[in-house]
Amino acid sequence: MAAGAGAFALPYLPMPYLPIGDAICPAIGYSAVVEVRLDEAWPDRDALELAVRLPDGAGAGRGAAPGPVWKGSATSVPRTADVVVTRAGDVVHTGTVTLTSRVVDRPHGPRCPGPTLGEAVVRPPARS
Repeated sequence: MAAGAGAFALPYLPMPYLPIGDAICPAIGYSAVVEVRLDEAWPDRDALELAVRLPDGAGAGRGAAPGPVWKGSATSVPRTADVVVTRAGDVVHTGTVTLTSRVVDRPHGPRCPGPTLGEAVVRPPARS
């Protein structure tokens, strides 16, 4: 062997498993659940409807409201989402929320990734 060259061995991993650090995890892609809800402080919260638009490229599936909570799916949790709040068809608020992401289950051990949940709360606009 040339000077400075070394040899190393890779462990045999039956497919479809991936090494993550010193853990061996199955190569599974989990979709993410995204939940956006109106803060409890919204006046007449139950009479409002929330629409959410995830960014292009988030691999978003369809979400569902109608009401103060929107749930949808995506290939991964995006950083932000655009929201529109309506009352009887009239727009009362538009904005952008920042989503937090957390792993909700680790079915293949504590070091392997699993399904994620992205969450955001839409606060009522400040009154002037």
